[in-house]
Amino acid sequence: MDFPLESIHKLAFRAAEAAHCAGDQGKYWEMHARLFANQSTLEPWNPHAEAIGINVPTFEACLKSGKFSQDVRKDMDEARKPW
Repeated sequence: MDFPLESIHKLAFRAAEAAHCAGDQGKYWEMHARLFANQSTLEPWNPHAEAIGINVPTFEACLKSGKFSQDVRKDMDEARKPW
């Protein structure tokens, strides 16, 4: 599940989306690890995609489309539910 802490990092939500976009190309965990390790330098996003060896135009199109935004929000809503 995704639970980006937007209150402490303004780009956390976008980073979650970026990881999913990399996941479309089989590199979710590679992107997740890279973004976590580079929290102070997340933008621009494309160099991270290049560094893990994914197709940058495809990644960029995915990120711009917001394809995974509802999935990330759904995870956040689920995590907030009381037991």
